[in-house]
Amino acid sequence: MSPTFIRLTAQERAIGLPLANEPIPGGWDGAASRTRESPRAALETILRPAVERDRCYVLFSGGRDSSALLALATSLARASGAPDPVPITGRHPDAPASDETGWQELVLRHLGITEHIVIEFRGEQALLSDGALKSLSRRGLLWPTPLHVQPAYLTGLPRGGTIITGEGGDLTVSGRRITEIRAAIRARRQRHSPRLIGSSVIPVPATTVRRDYARALPWLTPAGGDVLAGMIRAQREPLGAAADLRKAVSRRPIRMGGANITSVFADEGFASIHPFDHPRFIAAIAREGGFFGSGDRTALMRRMFADLLPDQVLSRSTKAAFNAARFTDQEHEFARSWSGAGIDPRYIDPEKLRDAWLSEAAPPASAIHLHAAWLAENGLPLDPDGT
Repeated sequence: MSPTFIRLTAQERAIGLPLANEPIPGGWDGAASRTRESPRAALETILRPAVERDRCYVLFSGGRDSSALLALATSLARASGAPDPVPITGRHPDAPASDETGWQELVLRHLGITEHIVIEFRGEQALLSDGALKSLSRRGLLWPTPLHVQPAYLTGLPRGGTIITGEGGDLTVSGRRITEIRAAIRARRQRHSPRLIGSSVIPVPATTVRRDYARALPWLTPAGGDVLAGMIRAQREPLGAAADLRKAVSRRPIRMGGANITSVFADEGFASIHPFDHPRFIAAIAREGGFFGSGDRTALMRRMFADLLPDQVLSRSTKAAFNAARFTDQEHEFARSWSGAGIDPRYIDPEKLRDAWLSEAAPPASAIHLHAAWLAENGLPLDPDGT
């Protein structure tokens, strides 16, 4: 059976972001809100069936999210007598900013894990690598674009295993808009609280949205900026932490990303679970935090995983950057010879987009246009199923 992918609408393809108002199933689940378990207990319930099966793997970068899930999955496996889950790590010698070897080794030593699959990538994670183009040709345009290089992590693994990912952690295990207000109130900074509340509830003017995104997405034309501003302003954000989280996880970028990564793994013969993006966990963390939330990312990590990982892992503030592994010489070569096909010039300035692809730090948001351009240059459909 062919996998089902959630596709960008024509308007979303024009600006390169999935911000339309069309809903995607998933995310917040009202039925899950009736349980009374803690976020940690919810994660254990979600993970337990996977770790008690044969061949359970964790995509492990060494970041906080994947470290926490590896630690919890290992604890559950040992309690049940199941084999330890196997961490899978990709390393990119040609992209030094992505190196998290020290953090990985720290976590593995702490957990006493000895089996560790390490894959050294030298170009295989680039946006126009052979593997990415094979996936792009077969699956068409997908958001987010790194989905096309995910199968490289599965090379050599027997089909039928379960992959655990940290997808969704940046959103759900994180402070909300009201977090700063909560901190100000708790610290009795009364003078700051009204200002923070005001800045949180007053709609951002369209001119401000256009200005900010003109900096982040310089290839948008004025018409493209207007479309983007309208789409963003249509997404009203609640002030309360619980309501904000429930709405955030129901938005198209989150639902599209979660659904599509599940479909890519299924297409490769693997089940996958994303515990931080699971409705049960979302309900538990929203209920625990209530209106003011449970604090910032470090506070949440400590509350859930202090017994499993060193505090220096739970409180770290650094993150790896993988952009240099995505844009390499082959992407630059394509950009220089690109005819301009695959984008709508009403919304995208082709020369500014080309400049972005050729820049020293190509913006990740430009990647979707790179894939659309490659498909157009090669006469391939955006959706091989015919839409």
